[in-house]
Amino acid sequence: MLAATLHPSLLAPATRASAVLHPFQLTDELPRLAEYCQHIADYGDRQVALNPEAFKTGASKAAHKGGDALEQAVATWWARAPRQVFSFAPAAKVWSKWREPHSLLHALVTPIRQNDSAKIASLKQAIEKLSDDAHFQREVERTDRNVLRRRLGDAISGRALDQLQTATREAVKFARQWIDRQEGQGKKSQGMSPEQLRKHIWGRKGGIKEELAAFKRRQPSLLVQIGLECCKRAFEKTHALFDPEAIVPTEEPLPRPLLCTDLLRIPSLTLNDQWGVGKSDYGILLEGLRKLLAGEAEK
Repeated sequence: MLAATLHPSLLAPATRASAVLHPFQLTDELPRLAEYCQHIADYGDRQVALNPEAFKTGASKAAHKGGDALEQAVATWWARAPRQVFSFAPAAKVWSKWREPHSLLHALVTPIRQNDSAKIASLKQAIEKLSDDAHFQREVERTDRNVLRRRLGDAISGRALDQLQTATREAVKFARQWIDRQEGQGKKSQGMSPEQLRKHIWGRKGGIKEELAAFKRRQPSLLVQIGLECCKRAFEKTHALFDPEAIVPTEEPLPRPLLCTDLLRIPSLTLNDQWGVGKSDYGILLEGLRKLLAGEAEK
């Protein structure tokens, strides 16, 4: 549970992960980690997503260039959107339809270009829907079959669907950044600032890793050791957000490959085109996961 809530408490506070993290009871043998988690949970309560770029080298200089950088990025993206290339012609037609006035993409970027804060609620709803793979695919199919009335030919899937999703995700990313900025302006004086949080937790990495390692050596249970390994990974991943030298990805990976990446480390499994495991392979999956996690715990 700790491994699942540390990162979202900072980057996706709308999930209310901090509410789960607050009452989480750690053993008395992990006081440093407990204090670390308390600071993360307190910051998550602010409901303002952390921007890791703020801690990167040179970020302070970039912050003084003005507040129109996001709007300029959106305008540039919108100008090149008509030149987006797709491997399947129907996908290109869906993309074109979505750019028309009052259509999906147009409605997503217009509030940003007009700086219309009254549209925050509707933007949040659109982001939530477009971030769901199943809803996104239904929207593609609805536009393709019902709006554009294409009756013949295969459905938009595979690579063409991924291309549509990747291109749309960029607009969603802009919308999220704009909403964070709008809401952050009203919450700057509330609670702990990102820099204050960094001062509280930076420099504690070594102590917490030693604390986890010592606790792990005293645990005979394989399940507990696996849980500690997941906790260690989550801690290192979260701590890296505050590292001025760490590289922050500029694009969010596709969720399905991201969630299934570890499955590639199980040689006995065969994944389908959708990165899923066949029902007949569940026994092999469980055994493979057990061996994989046991191997990580032994390191």
